[in-house]
Amino acid sequence: MGTTAIAQMSLATVTDQKKQRQRASKSLSNARQRCTNPKDKDYANYGAQGIKVLITLDGLIAAIGLPPLKASLDRVDPHGHYEAGNVRWASKAVQAANKKSSPAGSIAPLHTLIAQQKFIVEEEQRRFKVAEAWQLLSKAFNCGTSSETANARLIELLEIKHSAREIFGSREMIVAGEKRTIFRFPALTFPQGIVDARGPLQPAPDDERARKYLHHGLLFGLRDLESPTNIPDLLRTAINQLLHNHDRPGLALVGRPSGGDLTSGWFEIWMLAAASRLVTCDVRPAFFPAMTCVQLLKDIGGPSNWDQNHHPLLDARLLFIPDFQLDCGPWGHLSPHQFGMLERLLRYRTEMSQQTVVGVQAPHKLSVPLQKIILGAFRVEPIANGTRPSIM
Repeated sequence: MGTTAIAQMSLATVTDQKKQRQRASKSLSNARQRCTNPKDKDYANYGAQGIKVLITLDGLIAAIGLPPLKASLDRVDPHGHYEAGNVRWASKAVQAANKKSSPAGSIAPLHTLIAQQKFIVEEEQRRFKVAEAWQLLSKAFNCGTSSETANARLIELLEIKHSAREIFGSREMIVAGEKRTIFRFPALTFPQGIVDARGPLQPAPDDERARKYLHHGLLFGLRDLESPTNIPDLLRTAINQLLHNHDRPGLALVGRPSGGDLTSGWFEIWMLAAASRLVTCDVRPAFFPAMTCVQLLKDIGGPSNWDQNHHPLLDARLLFIPDFQLDCGPWGHLSPHQFGMLERLLRYRTEMSQQTVVGVQAPHKLSVPLQKIILGAFRVEPIANGTRPSIM
């Protein structure tokens, strides 16, 4: 992708994302009014009933992301407070059926269940689209250019507006006295966010190496990177210990992002930089978003085919999955079937003596079999527990 083409692209305009944040702020402000102002028309059903707002705006956005269109703030348990784990963005139909006065009580009627499932499916598709966009941008950065077809696909996937002024791509800046390129990606771990990777300005020197890096999900421009901005010391140390001690099948990085975490890349960039760097250390690494893993497993076929397939997803010495499990409302939802696919992948890699590094924001929301694998067998490293997301 040329510099000019990249400069014309963005995930959303700064104005758009500010408006979404303002909508979130207004929703939370309205909730506070219902809970604290006796003059509010809804106070009797909220504040008078002991309902409280126990979450900040930044905490709200970190927990469930920015509000989708035609959705407003709702409590999962209508008897509970506005707090992390009990808030979501929901349509008016879902909210109406979820009120305490609803005849269905806490058991939603069929039309509400359908609306909820539709919302989850739409968010799941958005995650697939962001994962595909990530791969397209990786190809552009590795090759130094991108086709018009790929550019058009990016616009379609990320709903990029031609009037956007936010740069979605690469730009040069001085980091620690050295010239670096900022590689801008759509966030895999936070809805509608943007993350930056920092590295030298250099695509792969030839098509063969560009294809190799893309096949493994890596970024050539980060292969020689030593900067702790992209690879925190804690992560570097944990990976080194994992590689030298084969008694653990993997590493789980647990926590929610803080503002500083997202600015420096959070799970996706930390892992991408670490994986790309390991190529120079004679380690066969690979990096794939969770939804890319799901799609690749569909393409490869069932476990009975895995021994006959040679793909980095299956046989990389160290596989990085940054968004293995999220905690951002429907954005973080995985179906039981998808959880099952990822469980089989981890078990297979363990049997083949290959190790895996995963990013997990809320371990208790994993399926029981995955909890047993990740919390019982993996090395678990609490890496952050912030709340303030960075909305670019």
